[in-house]
Amino acid sequence: MEKDIKQYKINVNNEKWAIKWQSTYDRSLLLFITGQCNLNCKNCFSISTRNSKEMTLDDIKNIIAANNDYQKIDLMGGEPLMHSKILDIIDYLKSINKSVSVYTNGKKLDMITNLDYPIRACISFHEIESDNPSRKPIKPIVDIIEDFVKHNNKIKLILLLDKLNYNKASNIIEFVDSKMPFIDKLTIGLMRYENDYWNDDHPNVLSFEEYAKTIQMIVNDYDGRLDLDIFMKGVLEFDGDPGNLPNRVNRFKCIFQDLTYCDCLYNACDYSHPKLSDDLKLPECLKECKHTNKKKCLADKVRLLNKRKK
Repeated sequence: MEKDIKQYKINVNNEKWAIKWQSTYDRSLLLFITGQCNLNCKNCFSISTRNSKEMTLDDIKNIIAANNDYQKIDLMGGEPLMHSKILDIIDYLKSINKSVSVYTNGKKLDMITNLDYPIRACISFHEIESDNPSRKPIKPIVDIIEDFVKHNNKIKLILLLDKLNYNKASNIIEFVDSKMPFIDKLTIGLMRYENDYWNDDHPNVLSFEEYAKTIQMIVNDYDGRLDLDIFMKGVLEFDGDPGNLPNRVNRFKCIFQDLTYCDCLYNACDYSHPKLSDDLKLPECLKECKHTNKKKCLADKVRLLNKRKK
């Protein structure tokens, strides 16, 4: 039985945008390698892992050996660039031809800017400028990101919307468009209180309805050069959704520093993860999302390809 979750249809002008859906999904292994962080964000989805414990390189090697069918490896935290062996970890993963992404707040990005191989970094932010570092303002790290990209690395830039910034979304997107010409795609998502995902009543959480209105406004009004990736968050609908595809549900398996795990990125904030079995093998992907009882994932995105791009 599917849960009765309200859906919001986003109308797209096909003269401005071409909708692109993923044709297949790769399973991703998210390794929460450290709980250390140089920020203290109240809405951090991995708050339950906040401690000084590190996942060892030997643990990582054993996990990969037991789950070698996962080609994509995402290094998570905390702040993964604070791990004492972060460069050794990346070297190892690249040496066995894994696709590696580092989820970072960007303040230590220069540590991995000039490696012997290209690397992918994912940076989320809320504001252009802010005196509160937990709002992760983008302006102070523009030069750091530009240098990173100039060294043939890739950036995924993610604007996370909440009650404090949704009415500034157009200005924030315009800033990225005009001040960061080395960025050609912006990802837009929604901050939620993960332990109570469907409840709109938490402080600073933007309602799903307001999120839908904000996305519709952006799709209608934005006239810049960027492509946009839009997180559907379990409530947005766009034309042409291909439906159930292999690995679409529960494709993000999370393993934490203490070798516990969870089937879903949206359960990372839970404090009661089960232990991996002695052989460290992860269970198979589920057929339906536990959050929606649908054959979709809360992390699904749709890409809007900008037809005005030259």
